[in-house]
Amino acid sequence: MNKVYIVTFEELTGGFEERSHLAVQGAGKMTSQELVESMWGEIDSIEDFGTRYKDNPYYWVAGNEKLVRVIRKQPITNRHLKIVNQYITV
Repeated sequence: MNKVYIVTFEELTGGFEERSHLAVQGAGKMTSQELVESMWGEIDSIEDFGTRYKDNPYYWVAGNEKLVRVIRKQPITNRHLKIVNQYITV
């Protein structure tokens, strides 16, 4: 069974930095590039800005005109589910 992970993306666009979170099943086996492509579709280039981000590069997503990189992926725990369930109404 594939675990569900919380994936945190860092997005740079127009001089602004934003973080977004997505629950992804099987993210533990996916590369950063595969995760970015699954969220935004095709990437156009990889930017490592020299040695600073060599191990965790940004991916240029031209259709959205932004740079994106994965900064964290961790399995969802019961603690996470309790927090999320506080904000879900049926």
